[in-house]
Amino acid sequence: LMPVEYLAANTFFFKQGGKLHSDELRRQCTIAGYTHVTQVVAPGEYSFRGGLIDIFPMGSALPYRIDLFDEDIDSIRSFDVDSQRSIYKVNEVRLLPAREFPMNEAAQTLFRQNFRAKFEGDPSKSRVYKDISKGVPSAGIEYYLPLFFESTARFADFLPANTIVCAVSGQQGLQEAVDAFWQDARSRYATLRGDRANPVMPPHDLFLSPDELFGSIKPFARVELDAATLPAEIAAPHAARLAPHDSTATPTAPLQVIVDNDTILLCDQFCPQTPLSLQGHAFTVDFHILPLSEVDIVLGIQWLKQLGPIITD
Repeated sequence: LMPVEYLAANTFFFKQGGKLHSDELRRQCTIAGYTHVTQVVAPGEYSFRGGLIDIFPMGSALPYRIDLFDEDIDSIRSFDVDSQRSIYKVNEVRLLPAREFPMNEAAQTLFRQNFRAKFEGDPSKSRVYKDISKGVPSAGIEYYLPLFFESTARFADFLPANTIVCAVSGQQGLQEAVDAFWQDARSRYATLRGDRANPVMPPHDLFLSPDELFGSIKPFARVELDAATLPAEIAAPHAARLAPHDSTATPTAPLQVIVDNDTILLCDQFCPQTPLSLQGHAFTVDFHILPLSEVDIVLGIQWLKQLGPIITD
């Protein structure tokens, strides 16, 4: 992960009744990776309109409108991106960095140096190298995060001292899950390491090994949970969501799936003939299980055949 110092130095708080200098905020937003736009509609954007400042913090469900009276923060309100109308007042706003890495000139220079040291061959043939040199964060750039810093942090470095670690299925279950992830990461690296145009970082540069992970959480208190006593949504979230009713997840030959940011996900289970209801219509769909965090189901077009002929151009 990004160094703790980077997050701390690029996180800002605004409170109603406090002072806010517009020029300083512009500078802070630029350093934190936010984009200046005429109308804020997405996380990581901000705009200035006289005494009004609209900003959409990363990690926030809604953007915020700061109303200034000279340099005093008169009010802070959330607003709707479609209607641009205010919703409710808030007392303070926390502004996190727009990205987990900097994109200033110094960071680009360090990235290029580390890239050349890490990978063999001509870096100018790499799309990622060329994009960063132009100040463009490529899709999937988070998998090159260590190249932006002299050193990185472990996730445990961000946890308070009184953190309690919950291990589902006890130590054995946690060990098995960690070992499986580590083996999967190494397997994918072995498959993709030969791509000189899109070189991949070794797993030990991106992830903690099993020994490193358990060493990092050793100082914290731990609670071990028995998966048999937990709801299915907690014990096996992907299988529970994609295998409702009487459907069961069936092992299948490993299938590599490339998503829109060029990340490769491994699918080794599917749920055959899963019942699905859409607006009163019943369908049966074969679902392949993928570790997606933002959605429950992604539908193709195969299920539409059950409605009738499909006409495409």
